[in-house]
Amino acid sequence: MNPQKIKFGVLGSSRVALKGMLPAMRDSDLAEFFMMGSRHPEKGKEVATQFNCTNWGSYEDVLKNKDIDAIYISLPNALHEEWTLKALEAGKHVICEKPTAISYAAGKKMVETARKNNVRLLEGLMFRYHPQHAKVKEFVESGSLGDLVRFEGCFAYAMPDRASSAMSSTLGGGTFNDQMPYPVYSSRMIFKSEPESVLCTIETDPESGVSIKSNMMLAYPGGRIAFASSIFGSYYQSTYSVLGTKANVRMGRAYAVPRDMEIKIFLDADDKTEEIVIPPADHFRLMLDDFCVEVVKGSESTKHYEDDLLAQARILEAARISSRERRVIKISEIDDVKNKLPHVLMLPKETFKKVILTGGSGNLGRAITRSGLLKNIVAPSHSELDITKPEEIRKFFEREKPDAIIHAAAVVKMAQADKDASRVETNIIGTANLVHEVMKMKENGHNIRFIYISTDGVYEGTKGNYSESDETVPYNNYGLTKLGGEYAVRTLSNFCIIRTSFFDPNHIPFDTAATDMYSSKIPIDELPEAIAKILQSNFSGTINIGDERKSHYDKYKETKPSIKPCTFEEVTRGLNFNMARDASLDVTLWKAMKRQLEDNV
Repeated sequence: MNPQKIKFGVLGSSRVALKGMLPAMRDSDLAEFFMMGSRHPEKGKEVATQFNCTNWGSYEDVLKNKDIDAIYISLPNALHEEWTLKALEAGKHVICEKPTAISYAAGKKMVETARKNNVRLLEGLMFRYHPQHAKVKEFVESGSLGDLVRFEGCFAYAMPDRASSAMSSTLGGGTFNDQMPYPVYSSRMIFKSEPESVLCTIETDPESGVSIKSNMMLAYPGGRIAFASSIFGSYYQSTYSVLGTKANVRMGRAYAVPRDMEIKIFLDADDKTEEIVIPPADHFRLMLDDFCVEVVKGSESTKHYEDDLLAQARILEAARISSRERRVIKISEIDDVKNKLPHVLMLPKETFKKVILTGGSGNLGRAITRSGLLKNIVAPSHSELDITKPEEIRKFFEREKPDAIIHAAAVVKMAQADKDASRVETNIIGTANLVHEVMKMKENGHNIRFIYISTDGVYEGTKGNYSESDETVPYNNYGLTKLGGEYAVRTLSNFCIIRTSFFDPNHIPFDTAATDMYSSKIPIDELPEAIAKILQSNFSGTINIGDERKSHYDKYKETKPSIKPCTFEEVTRGLNFNMARDASLDVTLWKAMKRQLEDNV
């Protein structure tokens, strides 16, 4: 065994790992397959033995092994963020299969973590290392193609088995995640620049919810254009072409190339077609060896793996938003939140002489009152103010003349909300009644600030790391009714919608928690400070507030060590309402705004 080899731990035994990366490790002079990580011990042993590896264990065992230098992650897309972050925090270099990040926010978090821990992070787009692309670049740089005009790439194949991770929205499947990264990256590689804008359409499968057809147009500087397509359910295509003013070059097979396959490139010029043959090459091994060399170089490395990952994630994020909002998205719109955050100021404390708190008898209401952060709070009981009765609201407002409202009253028990449709009277109609009275008072010259406490349940609850701009697809009736309340609140001008999820660390009423359910739950006594800051700011809009993404088991065991692990399936078995597998929030906006507000104090 060569002591200079980079020792790799492997998480996941996907087809890509078994057919591509593990054979590359076996054949490499620079890398060693040192330990296999699997959820199933027998499977881990089987894979390890197949490739002459003598060590296997759980994912956690791999990360704890001090002999391991780097981790290769080939898990379902939805698990990339979690295990990449854990590996980076463990001080391991990481190669993670594409897409390493299924959101721009996740990509930023990963890159920040890699840099904090002084380790490298590479997105596993192995195809770019195949020598056929160097030949295309040679045509471009020599001027054989003339000025580049257009790129067109497509990655398509037959419909995957419906039981596979590719057809699971929970696991981050779909053609957009699995295939689109290839032609998108190819266009960047050939044009040697970043696009200025994207227009994208994504068609989803009604049964599984995953993308099955994606089409993207990317506008590059100098009037150059790129078209990228990814499809489930078609004749196999793995190709791209580059059109110039003098010639056109076409790839026979550009992306998934077996190590023993000879590749043909076709150059069309002067009404003739030249066929160029590229000998077989193992692009997995070429990528792996490149990574090992850069790891050994340390601070002398000149490769910008992490910046490249972020640039790719930014484009794909813009494409998702483009499809959702049905418009062209400028890449500059998908940038660090500090560049998008409006100038937020703390308002004078005397601005809000009286604040009405609905839901004052609930857990959050009591926490707000208990904190003492807001003075002159009036927290009426349900008997004093029934928000489903407009006349009661009118009389109460006339008497109290509030300057602000913190609307925390809601039906918060999901089972209750799902069983009794009349509860929409509180969450939707009651909210609309409050909004209506606020609008009437504004007409009379009294502008009331409205803070609406919403929920992470307005999101779909599958992919996690939801940003404020993500599509709202509530995963149960409770989230649906809270979203209905949001629509009412948005008719105001001086409002803030806070999407959050909280828990009481001192009262965790169950003995088990799932290791595969994730959220950004915040301790209930930490939330009032955030609400107070937002109330006393001039910020208007929607904002996510929460803690870092953790599994429910990891979160609850911090204050209840006796809690036992279980699974999502065990938690949800027999329930008459839906729960989220991953409802974690991207709280980048809140962190940036909090810093800005604290600087202004």
